[in-house]
Amino acid sequence: MGFDIQPLRYSGDVAAMVSFLEELGLGVVENRDGCAYLRAARGTIAVHPARSPFTPGDTFLTLTNSSPQLAADIAAEQGWDRASEDGRAWTRGPHGEWLCTVTTPQPTAQSADVRVGLGVSAIRSASDFAVDREFFAHFGFSPGAVANEWFEGLVGEGATGMLGLHHASPDTPTHRQTGMGKAEKQPYADIGFVSDEPLADLAKRMTEAGYAANVVENRGLAKVHVVDPDGVEIEIHPG
Repeated sequence: MGFDIQPLRYSGDVAAMVSFLEELGLGVVENRDGCAYLRAARGTIAVHPARSPFTPGDTFLTLTNSSPQLAADIAAEQGWDRASEDGRAWTRGPHGEWLCTVTTPQPTAQSADVRVGLGVSAIRSASDFAVDREFFAHFGFSPGAVANEWFEGLVGEGATGMLGLHHASPDTPTHRQTGMGKAEKQPYADIGFVSDEPLADLAKRMTEAGYAANVVENRGLAKVHVVDPDGVEIEIHPG
């Protein structure tokens, strides 16, 4: 099917956010009209300037595909609400949100190299994993190797990023409730990463680059915490 995850970050300083992500190991695919698109070895990230009604740090889940219309076709087959406009496809999700699918960013000859072993995660709050698992299965996502009562990772076909379902209470917001437009009801997601780089080395490298990073252990599991230029704490897990 070719669907992949692409967290969309609204940033107070796009250039600073791009520099942070490049230091982490992503490469710029496209940078135009104030917006940037970066790729990792698995998964991509979009960074847009924060303009009303969005504030710096707001992050949402989008999908990518070489043909976004495929998402609308899937929605039509399932009888879901959908719309297509400006080369994007909008699909009504299981919680009333509007999930946007855009064209997969295409690397150019000028694209920077990416760090091997680094993958993007889009972390989505979910009170019932089965509901989201069933919905995203229509887009080719299936459970990966990481699964427990608190977290379940869904991966697409091929070398894709991971959609991470994080257990949350039923009253945790899954998407913006304000505004009338589809873009104002996109599903929330946190940016995360998995990396095969030794965590201590990764934390040291980011700290030396000016981004204070620490290895944190919780319930016997280690991960790196680092704050991005928008003031959002990012988690990087071993993978």
